[in-house]
Amino acid sequence: MQDLHFTEEELLAIDCPQDFAVFLKSVDEEYGIYDLDDFLRFYFYHEYFEHCNVIIGFKKAHLR
Repeated sequence: MQDLHFTEEELLAIDCPQDFAVFLKSVDEEYGIYDLDDFLRFYFYHEYFEHCNVIIGFKKAHLR
């Protein structure tokens, strides 16, 4: 996976958990995601806990 860089503003602009799930899936399809720990830390820090649940669910379903 190439290094992808998103600004804090870009990531926080996706405030709907369902939209974030779509975003995560599209990034994985286009670039391949192998590690979501940085995303998880970022959203936990910003108290986007529903996004954290999306990430955990995605990890369980897609990253084995």
